[in-house]
Amino acid sequence: MNIQAETEIYITKRGLPAKRIAYQWTEEKIALAARMWAEGLSGPAIAEIMGTSKGSITAIASKYRDRFHSRLPKGAAADGTYPKVPAEWLEKASDLWMSGKNAHQIALITEVSGTTVYDRIKARPDLFPAREVVVARSARTETRLGDDIVIHHAKRMHITGEIHTMPRVSILNSREE
Repeated sequence: MNIQAETEIYITKRGLPAKRIAYQWTEEKIALAARMWAEGLSGPAIAEIMGTSKGSITAIASKYRDRFHSRLPKGAAADGTYPKVPAEWLEKASDLWMSGKNAHQIALITEVSGTTVYDRIKARPDLFPAREVVVARSARTETRLGDDIVIHHAKRMHITGEIHTMPRVSILNSREE
């Protein structure tokens, strides 16, 4: 099977001849790329073997997600197990979560990146139960920009426990009649 790309000559908008690589994805080539992906080869390595760009491999992997499974552990696996995380960290993070700390605070205390903490909170609902989303209306303030424009600063609690300020601008119509 020939897996090399073919060079095609075409005419640009200005009327000049140019070359581009025309890679035709056949069912056999997709299956071959999927097999190499499953064996653990990286996208650039597959692209080099198949004579195409790594962007082309990324596009095919995105289009055929049923054949190109994600290699990143997200949440529980099919057998109900979770990705390997040190038990000490999980216990400490869970205790902090139950004491009311948010994901950002847990990341600072345990010296783990915020993204990692967010992913582990989502992946382990048994250790990090969802919190009730509370709208903190008492924390609402406003800023006046002249007579017609008011910015309301409403604070809302995120599912991870962090407080986010969400501005809302009101433009008052002060037409004189």
